[in-house]
Amino acid sequence: MRLYIEVWPISKRASTEIDYLVEASFKTESRMVASTTHDSLISYLQDKGWFLCQDSLKTQFIMERY
Repeated sequence: MRLYIEVWPISKRASTEIDYLVEASFKTESRMVASTTHDSLISYLQDKGWFLCQDSLKTQFIMERY
């Protein structure tokens, strides 16, 4: 299954620092495949130490920065 990655550079308010928001997505018509692939991706990212377990809406995150 093809994995799509988007990296969003988000500026911090009144600063030159930038945080990066990374989104990963894939397309499937099967709910079971989506659930299994989702869980596998999270496990893989956690094992690598790359997953930040944080619930955040991209739009809300951006609005808080500007």
